[in-house]
Amino acid sequence: VPVVVGRYTAPVQQPVPNVVGMSLGEAQAALSKAKLNAAVTMQPVAEPQRNNVVLAQNVPAGKTLSPGSMVPIVVGKYTAPAQQPVPNVVGKPLAEAQKALVANKFNAQVTHQPVAEPQRNNVVLSQNVPAGKTLSPGSMVPIVVGKYTAPARVNVPYVTGKPLGEAQRELAANKLNAEVTM
Repeated sequence: VPVVVGRYTAPVQQPVPNVVGMSLGEAQAALSKAKLNAAVTMQPVAEPQRNNVVLAQNVPAGKTLSPGSMVPIVVGKYTAPAQQPVPNVVGKPLAEAQKALVANKFNAQVTHQPVAEPQRNNVVLSQNVPAGKTLSPGSMVPIVVGKYTAPARVNVPYVTGKPLGEAQRELAANKLNAEVTM
């Protein structure tokens, strides 16, 4: 009577490659080459450069597994933040304008411009991104803010008792005008 005896041969164990830092496609190709499969879990990331990149693998590199085994990997998933409309800050005091921009997740890029009126000091004169335009949170919004500088004080020369022409010349030399009353 012929007897057939089977002999079990365990499949050759495969070392797990290190796939951390690879793109998902590169990691899947490396695992497939090692006759292993990827079990992918997506994890949110804040940096766009980490999108679709393997952040971790749950089986250490070098460990041996049977062909066809699953290797759990964690892959980054970046989602761009929603865009926000830029508020109108023209005519507002600088502190109030900055507060409004921060509340909408923007940053003010401040430039000063001389103004002749003291009431326009530290007030937003213009913004270089129109109100209502949408930008990504964290964007810079350039604004121009008024800066008032009081005129320099001038010493008034003593002209009492001097002839009118001499008094006018002396005042004019100091950039002053004489108001003559008779």
